[in-house]
Amino acid sequence: MKNEQISKKKQIIAVQKDKKGTIVAYCIDGIGWVSKDEGIELAEKRIIDAVVATSRRGNLFLRTRPDLEVENNLENLG
Repeated sequence: MKNEQISKKKQIIAVQKDKKGTIVAYCIDGIGWVSKDEGIELAEKRIIDAVVATSRRGNLFLRTRPDLEVENNLENLG
């Protein structure tokens, strides 16, 4: 049941980075491009399949669900 619920969530299919390499926007399957803040809000509402994390500096950002695959990490989508 839990895997079924996760699979129904929208997936992040691409990211946009600024000149420093920081992710600033996400492309969500079926939704389109959203800002970083909008992406975090969608993850908090469990609409997209991502985890909200906090940096050492206290900034919120998105991560993929932990697994053993490196290719599906958000940093590798941009």
